Amino acid sequence: LDSVVATKEGIMIKSILLFLALLATTLSKPSPTPPSTTSSTSLSLSSSSSLPYTLGIRDSIMIAHSFHQHPSFGPAGGMHGATYTCDVEFISEKLAPTVNWVIDIGLASDLLSEVLQRYNMQNLDE
Repeated sequence: LDSVVATKEGIMIKSILLFLALLATTLSKPSPTPPSTTSSTSLSLSSSSSLPYTLGIRDSIMIAHSFHQHPSFGPAGGMHGATYTCDVEFISEKLAPTVNWVIDIGLASDLLSEVLQRYNMQNLDE
């Protein structure tokens, strides 16, 4: 089971990095139309509906970025800050037999924190 968990963690970390790289690229390039103030972006890597056990964790990052003075964004086109919340769900077909969990919640939180620290309190325009 440790190798399965390690494999899933590796996949999850790669997935989070891919998502954050996509997010950073999206934020650093001006869009022709401003985003809705009520919209949210969600990335789903898989559906847990067929797997019975999950552990969800959440962490946040604060970043600075701009839309490079693109006129469609008005005052938000300049440098400003944003807070992003990252939800990660670890899924499994079975629980670890000796501890009865999907993954240690402390380890899961540390993994997410390690991935997010690259972006936290950074200017994504740089």
